[in-house]
Amino acid sequence: MIAEALRPLVLRHERKFVARGVVVGQVLAAVRLHPWNFRTAHPPRHVNNLYLDTPDLATYRANVDGLALRVKFRLRWYGEPRGEVRPTLEAKCREGELNGKRSWAAGPLRVDRDLDSAGVRRSLEAAGAGPVLAGLFRELVPVLVNRYHRHYLVSADGVRLTLDDGLVAHRLWPWPRLDTDLRRPAGRVIIELKYPEGRSPSAEGFRLGLPLRLERSSKYASALEAFLAVMA
Repeated sequence: MIAEALRPLVLRHERKFVARGVVVGQVLAAVRLHPWNFRTAHPPRHVNNLYLDTPDLATYRANVDGLALRVKFRLRWYGEPRGEVRPTLEAKCREGELNGKRSWAAGPLRVDRDLDSAGVRRSLEAAGAGPVLAGLFRELVPVLVNRYHRHYLVSADGVRLTLDDGLVAHRLWPWPRLDTDLRRPAGRVIIELKYPEGRSPSAEGFRLGLPLRLERSSKYASALEAFLAVMA
């Protein structure tokens, strides 16, 4: 029942690239000259995510193990990183090479230095995701918050592209306080290429002429690994 309740209505392919030693303006200029004819799809904005996991980090370990079927949970909001926010609860699902998500409007959340599990729990309980998922959500704890600046583009035939830079993360687990920062080095831009199931635009074709290196990348997993290394 849980798997069916979480299964996205729409699945799509997602390809991730990382451009190193550049600023986002350089990548944006290169993308705009790409033969796929990308244009702005939405004004750029800051994205904030509060990632949830089990106390033994089952979601993270599923990612590391490369499980074909896996899901991660986050509360997402836009704009200012702190203060009173109205996040969206998202279940990001992966089925083999396909990705998708389910979303619910969560309750208000006060994000500040003293953010705690109780406040996050109240926000989750207000999401109205149904009794089956409510039981699952009660097993989750806040693990980290990240923030980045995102540009949105779309090609002439509907391939979506996002450019993320300025990534900052804050550890919440095992002590739920916004007191530890992780700043990624400058000159690192994450590019995500997104297209519907059944389509296969060439990743190599997209890379042609761009200063990019294709690699597997998870903002949640990489930030958590950095914090775990410090705690070891």
